[in-house]
Amino acid sequence: MSTLAHTVTINIPFPDTRLATIAQQVLSVDKELKAAECQKEMNVEGTSLVVTIRGVSVRVVRTAVSSFLDFAGLVVNTMEAFGEDEPR
Repeated sequence: MSTLAHTVTINIPFPDTRLATIAQQVLSVDKELKAAECQKEMNVEGTSLVVTIRGVSVRVVRTAVSSFLDFAGLVVNTMEAFGEDEPR
């Protein structure tokens, strides 16, 4: 088995910690299909969502990053479209 030698870290800023946490919760629902080839770790640091993607090859990481950014863009666009509700 190959090691996860290739790494990309993405930092996505949000207006506040609550929105960063919501994005983390939404984006962490989908697990990697091939966990032996690619792993994703998400943490909220301050008002940012920090995502680290590790993979066995540059191609695997590039594909995972592209997919993640598509989903993250959808989450951000949805947050903007529906506005910020008060916390419950």
